[in-house]
Amino acid sequence: SHPVLSAADLATAATPDHWTCGCPSSSPAEGWSWCTARQAAMLNWDLRNLYREYLTLSVDQVAQCPMGAVQLSLADAFWRSAAGGGTGAALVWAEEMLAEVLRQPG
Repeated sequence: SHPVLSAADLATAATPDHWTCGCPSSSPAEGWSWCTARQAAMLNWDLRNLYREYLTLSVDQVAQCPMGAVQLSLADAFWRSAAGGGTGAALVWAEEMLAEVLRQPG
């Protein structure tokens, strides 16, 4: 049982696209782009501006890229922990999603 993951999260985790998030084939001209977020994480760029945008995404938009959401959730947990706060739901979500994705074949 996953008390934090949505049905959309679980559905996407069961597909092979959860690793690539549709990149590089999808790159919208404007608005949120998981490809941009993935590039920023891979190049170790500052994720804080992306995180502000990430917080406005719908459940379905977050579910489009489980590994990107894991990256941003872990970044949030790290930032909160470094600031002396608790890690909260972000860490719980990341733990559940990683467990679900690693459970999938292939």
